[in-house]
Amino acid sequence: MTAHRQPTDWQMAFLGETRTLANDPHFPIRLNERRQVDSLGHLVLLITINTGNVAREPGGLALDLHEQVEVHVRKDSARPPAVTVAHDRFVGAPHVLYGRELCLYLDPAREWDPAGGAIGFFNRLYDWLADAAEGRFSARDSLYHAIGGVPAGAENGEMLSVRSQMPDKPALFWATRRSARRIDVRGNAVEGAVPAVFLPVAAPLPYGVGDTIGTLINRLRAAEDSNIAMMVRTLQNAANRPAAADGMYMLLGIPHPAGGERHVAAGWIDEDGITALRAITPATAMAAITWRAMSDDRPGVSTRRDVGTHAAGFLGSTVTLIGCGALGSWFAEFVVRAGVARIVLADPAMITRGLLVRQNYVELDVGRPKDDALAARLQAIADDVNVDVLTDLDHSAAVAAFTSADFIVDATANLAAGVDLETALTHLECDGAVVAQLATDPSTGSRGIVTVRGIGDTRSLASIDHTIGRSVLEQPQLEAYHGFWRRAAPSDQVTPVRGCSIPTFHGSAADEAAVAAMAVSALGRHRGGTSTGAHLFALPTGAADAPPALWVDAPTAGMKGS
Repeated sequence: MTAHRQPTDWQMAFLGETRTLANDPHFPIRLNERRQVDSLGHLVLLITINTGNVAREPGGLALDLHEQVEVHVRKDSARPPAVTVAHDRFVGAPHVLYGRELCLYLDPAREWDPAGGAIGFFNRLYDWLADAAEGRFSARDSLYHAIGGVPAGAENGEMLSVRSQMPDKPALFWATRRSARRIDVRGNAVEGAVPAVFLPVAAPLPYGVGDTIGTLINRLRAAEDSNIAMMVRTLQNAANRPAAADGMYMLLGIPHPAGGERHVAAGWIDEDGITALRAITPATAMAAITWRAMSDDRPGVSTRRDVGTHAAGFLGSTVTLIGCGALGSWFAEFVVRAGVARIVLADPAMITRGLLVRQNYVELDVGRPKDDALAARLQAIADDVNVDVLTDLDHSAAVAAFTSADFIVDATANLAAGVDLETALTHLECDGAVVAQLATDPSTGSRGIVTVRGIGDTRSLASIDHTIGRSVLEQPQLEAYHGFWRRAAPSDQVTPVRGCSIPTFHGSAADEAAVAAMAVSALGRHRGGTSTGAHLFALPTGAADAPPALWVDAPTAGMKGS
C-alpha cells in the first residue's frame, strides 16, 4: 500500500488561506475539492470562480458564469501555482499554454510575489480572466503563441541561430556547428554541415509540436494540415542525403495567429530517426524529435533591444576611429554592439600588461598592436560588421576610410595625431561625415567631452575646441570642466612604470568605459547633423559640483542643458 505524500508547510499555508477566502461570501472563489499531493509533489485544488461581474467584450474569451479550474500548488513558494482547465474552450487564446494551462505570469521572477499569498494569487487569476474576457490580451505579445505558448527545446544545451528569411514552401538549409552550444542555419553548405529541412505548416499548433514524428503528424492533422504526406516525403528525401547519416535538423515554420513572419521551431532527428525515415515503417512514427532552443534573428521577427536610444544612431553606419586606448577601445565595442556596418581602426601602439587595468584588452593581447587586437575582439562580437585596420593616414586606404565614413572620431588625446588627422581631412573630401574628438579629464577620469564638428563646417577641431574652451572658462559654474583647457598639474597624473612610461591620467576601467558609453550616446544623435559644439558630462562618482550634462554650442557658444 502506497503512503500518501504529505503537503509541505507552504502548501498547507496556501490551503488555509484559500479556505478562508472561499468562505468569504464577497470573494468570488469556492473550494470544491482538495486532492492528494500528486506525483510531482503538487497539491491540487479544484476551484470554482464566479465571473458574473466580469465584463464581456466582442473578441474576448468566452467565459461561463462559473469557471472551474485546477490550481497546482508547488512544494515551495519559489514558483507560483499553475492553473489548468479540463476543457478545450480556451484553445488558441493568447496566454493559454498547450490549450489547457493559463499563463498568469509572463515573467514569474519579476511578477510573482510569494508574500502576497493565496489572496494575491487569486486576485491575479481573476484579473487574468477579466482581461481575457474583455479582449485585452494581444496575440502578438503572447510568448510562443504559434506552438502552444511553451518554447520548444528551452531546456536543451544547443541553440540554433537563424537569420535567413524563410520561404513559403519547403526548402533545404544547412546547419553548421559554431561552438559546443551554437548551431548556425544558413542557405549554403560548408564542410561538416548537416541538412536542416524547412517545412511550412498550414496552421498554428496550440497543443505544441510533440516529441515524435507520429505525435507531430497527429498535431498537424488536428490543425487540418493537408500537406502532411508532402512534408514526410521532404523529410525522407533529406534523410537519404549522405550528410544526414548521423542526424539532421527539421525547421517547422508555423503561422503566427497575429500574422506576419512564421514562428520557427527547430528539432533534431538522430541517427535512429534517420534510419526510420529512410525505410518508412510503422516504427517511423516513434522516431524521436529533440527540440532545440532558438535564437531567431530574422529581420521580420526580431527587434533590437536598443531601438529608440541615442546609440541607435550608429546602426548601419561607417565609423573611422583614430585611437584605440582607454576611451577608444570601449567606444569601438559599444558602437559595434549598436550595429555599425563598418568600423575602421587606427592605433599601432603596442599593448602592455599595465594597460589591461582600464583598456578593453585581455592577457593574450599583450605585445599586439592595439588596432589589430581590437579588430579581432570586435569581429568576435558581431559576425556582420566589417572591421578594417588603417596602417597609414597617407595611404590610399585612408581615402576610402575617411570619405565613406558617417563618423570620424579622434580618441587619441595626442596633439600630433590630431594634427595629422586634420591634415588628412583637409586634403580629402569628407563632406558627409560628422567629425568628433573624445577626451576625459586627467585628474579623475570621471568627466568627459565630445567635441563635434557638424557636416558642412570647415573649421578645424582645434579651432572649435578653442571657441568652446573660451566660453566654458568664462563661466564659474562650469569650473569642474575648466581642467579640459588648463595644463594638468603633476598631481593630476600617474606614472605607471617608473622610468619606462610617460605620466598619464588617473582613471579606472569602470570610469573610462562609462565615459565612452556616454560619448556613444551623445554622438549617436548627431548622425547626418550640422550642429557644431561639445557635449560635456560628468559621471555621478565625480565632482559633486559638476553639471551632469550640457551642450556648448559653437560658434555662438551659448550653453544649453541636455
